[in-house]
Amino acid sequence: MTHILIISQKMQEKISEFNNELLGENKDITIVEYARELNKKYFNIDISFIDDFIDMVNKDGFNISHETLFKYEIIKKGESSNDVLRILERYNFEDGIDYARKNARVDDGRTEKIIYLFSPDVFKIICMRSKNTRKYL
Repeated sequence: MTHILIISQKMQEKISEFNNELLGENKDITIVEYARELNKKYFNIDISFIDDFIDMVNKDGFNISHETLFKYEIIKKGESSNDVLRILERYNFEDGIDYARKNARVDDGRTEKIIYLFSPDVFKIICMRSKNTRKYL
């Protein structure tokens, strides 16, 4: 199921009321808690990924493996690192600037595979541009 969030004037008013309630209660919450509460009250969208996502994108460097794209259903299980490379090339991401390429040994110890490591910004862009899911828009 896809979710496209278009906020009507009526919903904007409800969100303003929600914000005023929080201010009236002098509630001190994080942005993630705010998103959860607002979602629970008005939208009911699956945001179960939010904690992992925030943890990954709040780090510097090339720290997000392309294998994470399988977990978040950005690419399908049968696809390979060649498919990941095509995505990187499609969006003109540059090796060493936007992502890093690393060789890793497979379980048998003799075979190598390529692992792509993304910067948080590149990971976010890939999630938002996914053709397999609109969950991260």
